Amino acid sequence: MIDRGAICRRLHALERYVAELRQLAGRPTHETFDDDLSSQWAVEHGLQLAVECVLDVGSHLVAAQQLGAAESYREVIELLGQAAILPPDFVTRVRGMPGFRNILVHEYGRVDVGEVARTVREDLPALIAKLEPLLPPEPSE
Repeated sequence: MIDRGAICRRLHALERYVAELRQLAGRPTHETFDDDLSSQWAVEHGLQLAVECVLDVGSHLVAAQQLGAAESYREVIELLGQAAILPPDFVTRVRGMPGFRNILVHEYGRVDVGEVARTVREDLPALIAKLEPLLPPEPSE
C-alpha cells in the first residue's frame, strides 16, 4: 500500500531542497564554490538530501507496487523504469544519481563541482515532475 503522506512529505522536502539548490547553482560554478566553502557545502549537502528523498520515494513505490527486490538504489531506478513508471530516457539520465550520492557521502574528496551544478540544474527538477503524478489520488470525502 502506498503511503501518500510519506511520499508527499518527501516530495515537499525535495521541492524545498531543489529551490535552494537552484539559487546557488544559478551562479557560475567558480562564484559558487571557489571562494565560498560554505556555499559548496550547502550545495553538496542539499544535493545529498535531495537524492535521498528521490531514492526514498522510489524505494517506497517499488515496495508498495511489488516491482521486485532492489538490492541497490540504482536497481530502484531500474525497476521503476522496467515498470514504465519512469520513462527510459529519464532512467538513463538519473540512474547514476545513487552513485553520485555515495560519492558526496563517502568519497567527498572526489566531488566534481561541475557535475554537482549540472545535476542540480538538469536532473532534480525533472525528477520532481516525474514523481508527482505517481501519487495516488487524494481520498474523496
